[in-house]
Amino acid sequence: LLLAIFCFRTGAGSVLVGMASGAITVLTWNKCFPDTEIPSFLPGMLANFSGIMVMHYLLGFQGEDGGWHPLDKNSPILEERAARRKVWRSFVQWITRTSASS
Repeated sequence: LLLAIFCFRTGAGSVLVGMASGAITVLTWNKCFPDTEIPSFLPGMLANFSGIMVMHYLLGFQGEDGGWHPLDKNSPILEERAARRKVWRSFVQWITRTSASS
């Protein structure tokens, strides 16, 4: 999910291997290391990420348009970012004006 949020696209085979490796790691971790301080989801997430990257880059399960994709220039996300920057700059200017007049 995090890779999808950061605009990473890959094939179905890579995703399935990532999910399987994460699930197997969590189950194995809970069975073999029940008394550790490390929660099982952390090695599971690492195994998931590793499985996806190995399948995507080393074994070529990239899908049709796999890899990192930049946002479209007309994306509403970019418009929201620009609006947020504008609000942030006006807030900083207000703070500097207020502190300078005090």
